[in-house]
Amino acid sequence: MTESLEDTTLSIVFNQLQDVVITQKKFMDSLCSEDERREHEKTKALLESHLDKLQYALGEIEILTTQLTREKKLFESSFGRISERVKKESSKSQQLETKCTTIKAEKEKQEEILAFKDSKISELKKRLASQKENHQRHLEEVNIQMEQEAYISRNLATKQGQGRGRTQRNSSLR
Repeated sequence: MTESLEDTTLSIVFNQLQDVVITQKKFMDSLCSEDERREHEKTKALLESHLDKLQYALGEIEILTTQLTREKKLFESSFGRISERVKKESSKSQQLETKCTTIKAEKEKQEEILAFKDSKISELKKRLASQKENHQRHLEEVNIQMEQEAYISRNLATKQGQGRGRTQRNSSLR
């Protein structure tokens, strides 16, 4: 009987221990479950916070994407206009350079013509000065010759006048 009492006591103690273990386990499970629930709520709150931030960031990205698209279109439009203006200016510049080159060539041609005409004028001035000198000498020679002829004429007239006066004197003396 003692054995049976021991067995019974042992069985009761075992059952009580088992009940305590089960209760402890349930308590631990409930604590773990409570911790898990709290952690889950924290994680859920954190997730919601991050989702809000993500939604805000996505909204900002969408706004910035829209702005970027609009600015890209404006840039492309401005770039197109500027590019077109540059092409026109480049074309004008090229036309002006061509015109300038043509004008320079014409100017050089005119300068050559003027230089040729200047040399001709200088040559003609020299010829004119030479002819003027020759004409001046010729006039001086003609003046000298006229003076000589006048002198000779006067002398001849004087000699002839003296010669007649002698002849007349000679005839009156006879």
